[in-house]
Amino acid sequence: MILIKAEVKEKLKKRWWWYLLEAGLFFIIIIADLVSKHVLANKIKIGTERQFIPKVLSLTHLHNTGGAFSSLENHTVFLTVITALLLIGIGVFLVLDLKQGLEIRIPLIFIVAGGFGNLVDRIKFRYVRDFFKFEFINWGVFNIADVFVSNGAIILIIVLIVQLVKEIKKDK
Repeated sequence: MILIKAEVKEKLKKRWWWYLLEAGLFFIIIIADLVSKHVLANKIKIGTERQFIPKVLSLTHLHNTGGAFSSLENHTVFLTVITALLLIGIGVFLVLDLKQGLEIRIPLIFIVAGGFGNLVDRIKFRYVRDFFKFEFINWGVFNIADVFVSNGAIILIIVLIVQLVKEIKKDK
């Protein structure tokens, strides 16, 4: 049995509803990602492109055997193992470290949910299904999971920098 400090138990009792909302957010992100991939994969043939919002966004069905921007292409097993280990680590942190504030927890949930959506693809298909392509910038093709992983990471970095600056100012 996991021993939880009394102060953390009290916080858990007071914020149980928020943890329930976090779990809901996690599942909403995963469902949105997997359903969008399923629908778009059935509507758009691989390698084809359809205008969605002219000059802004197109739908392009690609299979990505690599990571972000096709880095480590054709290293699906390596990426699957690394992703699974990272998701387990962050997931354990979220479950065990209940004293963290929402400014840390929400971006981590974004990262874990998005990572899990892509992990499902890697395990099931040995590639990740990507669809969205910005027309006004050469950014690559991505999916909903990628949006949450990227934005979660950006938010987390900003929060950590702000916290660090506050700590430095407090120590002076």
